[in-house]
Amino acid sequence: MKKYVLIMGALIAGILAFCPVISSAGTYMVGIKGWYATWDSAVLDWFDKDLAAGFRANGLVLKSSTDPGSGYLTGPFMSYQTDDGQWAFSLAAMVFSSFSQDWAGSASGMNIASDLEIDRIDFDFAVNYSLLKYMKIFVGYKHQIVDMDFLLSYDTMMGRRQFKYKLESTVYIPTAGVGFVYPAYEKLVLGLQLGVLYSIPELKMTNSANETFDIWPRPSLGFNGEASLNYQPTSNWILQLGYRYQIFQLEARSPERWEETKSNDITHGFIFSAVYVF
Repeated sequence: MKKYVLIMGALIAGILAFCPVISSAGTYMVGIKGWYATWDSAVLDWFDKDLAAGFRANGLVLKSSTDPGSGYLTGPFMSYQTDDGQWAFSLAAMVFSSFSQDWAGSASGMNIASDLEIDRIDFDFAVNYSLLKYMKIFVGYKHQIVDMDFLLSYDTMMGRRQFKYKLESTVYIPTAGVGFVYPAYEKLVLGLQLGVLYSIPELKMTNSANETFDIWPRPSLGFNGEASLNYQPTSNWILQLGYRYQIFQLEARSPERWEETKSNDITHGFIFSAVYVF
């Protein structure tokens, strides 16, 4: 329920952000935006390190490996540009996603089977201002929601043991940066965008005993970069293909541990969009 409340709130906030300019002349764009990406989840990496600390506390050494996850995010996109071209506002609500990531481990000769389910949603709101002919500056806000269900199973002398964990992460990410556009051909525009992020994460973990712990990660700086090709086949359609890289850090300590661990959240891959221009 919390996730859907946040989704509705972000959409309403985006619509309200457009209200001050909705009555003036300008260009409106509506379409879809997506990101097909490789994702190294900081939440999973942090949990893996926290799990290893728990095994050590019981005199066992956990050996584990995590493969990079892959999947996609997609959803509606809307944008508005003022008539003079100086200001632009955009909102991408990537509320449809599918990601998979593999985890494998063993401890003192016991092979540990895992069943991992991941759900991720991203919102991206930005305000752009054209500083020069081919250069713009922007400020924005990214909102990331991650739900992760993790089931561990392994056989012991006392029979099969299973442990179920749930991890819920929300990351609030103000961002700012600079962008460049260059009309290479009549209908083709090259774009480059570089920004810094300030991630403010929240994290909750529920263990097999149905105990929920609030984890308090530290805020951290991050980076976001994007290169794109923008093609306008007709006056009413714009197609985009590019590549985006995003990184920030999750640094936190579980209430049950003394150790504080650091994990990088890295998402990179191809972006695409198709928008209709009014």
